[in-house]
Amino acid sequence: IAPATKAYFDLVNANGGVHGRKITYKVMDDGYNPANTQQVVRQLVLQDKVFAILNGLGTGTHTGVLDFLASNRVPDLFVASGSRSWDQPDKYPGTFGFNPDYTVEGKILATYIQKNFAGQKVCFLGQDDDFGRDSLLGIEKILGTTGVAVKQKYVTTEPNVAPQVGAFKAGACQVVMLATVPPFTALTLGTAARLSFRPQW
Repeated sequence: IAPATKAYFDLVNANGGVHGRKITYKVMDDGYNPANTQQVVRQLVLQDKVFAILNGLGTGTHTGVLDFLASNRVPDLFVASGSRSWDQPDKYPGTFGFNPDYTVEGKILATYIQKNFAGQKVCFLGQDDDFGRDSLLGIEKILGTTGVAVKQKYVTTEPNVAPQVGAFKAGACQVVMLATVPPFTALTLGTAARLSFRPQW
């Protein structure tokens, strides 16, 4: 995402910038750690005096800087997360989300499952925050609360999903829906392969 954004800003700058002003694009990596997010955002705002924060990644990470950005009146543009937290114009008028919210994503996935995997045992793995909870909420709006046979969650500080994958295997899950960030998607698929569990993901 960052290289593509930089390429676009380079194009804008090459064509005169925005009202004659060049965009300086600075990227900082928080390692998907909320404590680091607070540190790098504070640096960007208080030391670097940025005009705006662009494409902050993650629900848990970005939630911790919402109040800080609002109190400093820093535009918080296109947060890369489907949390409904970004849609609170009265509380956070400068914050705008980028993705469809997780509930809508869950409804879309569940509609696909309903049409293409009808009659199969559906299970769910989600991150233990509003990403997982809101995704499951959307899924259950389409499939019903009994339409998901086994529901599991994980926390990002525990890089072991063998118990969750084991529960899916024991539950004879045929389709597993994921509300997982990329490292945990890879971890889940790798764990399933080691356990010889091969559902439709």
